[in-house]
Amino acid sequence: MLRSRKSLAVSLVVSTLVFSGISLAEQILEVSASLTSYLATTKTPVQNLRPRPEQRGVNLDGSMRSPPTHAFALAGNPFESAWRGHDSHSGVSLHTGTYGPTEVDLALPASGAAWRIGRTFNARQDDSGLFDSNGPAGRNWANTSQPELRFYDNADNSLDVIYLVYGADRYVEFQRKTSSSNDFKSKNGAAGAFAYASGSPDIWTFTDSVGTEVKFFGGNTTSAQADWQIWKITDLAGNVAFVGDATTASTAVSNGFDASARILKAYDLADTRRYTYAYTTLDSVVRLTEVKAETKSGGTWASPTGLTEVGKVTYAYYTNDESYGDPGDLQMVTVTLPRSDSDGPEIRKTYYRYWEGAYNASTNPGHVHALKLVVDAEGARSYDIAQDGTLDNDFLAASHDNLKPYASAYFEYDGTSTHRINKSWFQGQCGCSGGATGTHEFEYETNGSYSDSDGYTQAWARRTIVKRPDNTYLTQYFDELGQALSMVVTDIDPDTTSPTPKKWVTYVTRDASGRVRRSTASDTCCRDA
Repeated sequence: MLRSRKSLAVSLVVSTLVFSGISLAEQILEVSASLTSYLATTKTPVQNLRPRPEQRGVNLDGSMRSPPTHAFALAGNPFESAWRGHDSHSGVSLHTGTYGPTEVDLALPASGAAWRIGRTFNARQDDSGLFDSNGPAGRNWANTSQPELRFYDNADNSLDVIYLVYGADRYVEFQRKTSSSNDFKSKNGAAGAFAYASGSPDIWTFTDSVGTEVKFFGGNTTSAQADWQIWKITDLAGNVAFVGDATTASTAVSNGFDASARILKAYDLADTRRYTYAYTTLDSVVRLTEVKAETKSGGTWASPTGLTEVGKVTYAYYTNDESYGDPGDLQMVTVTLPRSDSDGPEIRKTYYRYWEGAYNASTNPGHVHALKLVVDAEGARSYDIAQDGTLDNDFLAASHDNLKPYASAYFEYDGTSTHRINKSWFQGQCGCSGGATGTHEFEYETNGSYSDSDGYTQAWARRTIVKRPDNTYLTQYFDELGQALSMVVTDIDPDTTSPTPKKWVTYVTRDASGRVRRSTASDTCCRDA
């Protein structure tokens, strides 16, 4: 039996983009020269981020790969229903071998534009080699409420690129329309456009595909206090979420950021809800330690009346004298939400452990600042209650073996030059304490015949073989951008020559622009050869 269908992707997708007071009919999906490169040579100024080229937040076909936590519409084709394959498993990218969660810590109700507090993680950032970022949110973590811009200045002005980096492992890019234009067109699967306006300070305005406007400061704010940082989000109904001040750029800079361009004050709900960021110097590095949300019923924020806390997130980090993590590693996230009953606030704690010491494939299969164990809020609560019936952070001192059945994820890694995850299990399936065994093993291979060239290359570039808990195997092929191609499921190791593996093959073809044209599945795996 064969099954096939054609993608909804079309060769020409046209939309109306509004920027700089001009309405233009534009093709949405366009490929640029930076297809397999991340051209910006420097890291983001505050969060110290530089994602890998293959960690673009959207696929070339316009489908979303890694979402933002703010309400930006970034995907060039949000209705894309083409083949996604098995490109990730429980937050692990099968292409890059990274764990890339999208954690939203605080998302309070609001009409339209809202301010959201969240985090992403990336232990395989690239800066002419692997490096560990060291920003306010912790080693390899990013605070997603503070997306940043990076500008790539090419000798040919028509090839200038502005990068929107909205997480540790995600970005989109926009290229200058012409050498003399102040407008930058979305490329490589992204949607919308940036418009640059010179001033004191410069303002970069991103207009997304649904009309939301997001303003960023350029690189000339006073004393670099907010260079390349987000200012405000305005939806079509006029609702605004902003940093510092909603109307005056210079006031927003002075009131909303500290001297190192870290956000201090943000607002939504028409200036009736405030988010206050607190920082602490730990091991000589400034870390984000709290974000508190408050509302007021009257007055000004300088002298409010009816001040009420409506949510709070606190962040704790490992320091020199602690186990299970090195200085700067995010240890615990505590979310506190008030309730109207007499039981007090709802408190959720998520706990992280990391590998320490030198890598050894047998005895210490991990890398410094790489996650080892994730214990989500329900796992942490369950462990605490199981110990003594009280919520008193018993998990902090628990042995690894005792904590594993309560963990939501566990990771081991390959060699020192790659730092990819090669073994993991999820939801307590460690095979310990009588629990289920759910270990996945990952093997990464490259196509020796692949070579990068101008434009999109249709051949497969990499593949990942996953040994699954039931001893079946999944082989997922990827193109040069990390988009899923064909997928093969076998009943035994696909490298086995005798007996011949039985296969279920889903064969996928993409066109010269990287869009899926056809996928065909075959159940010949179910018949004896």
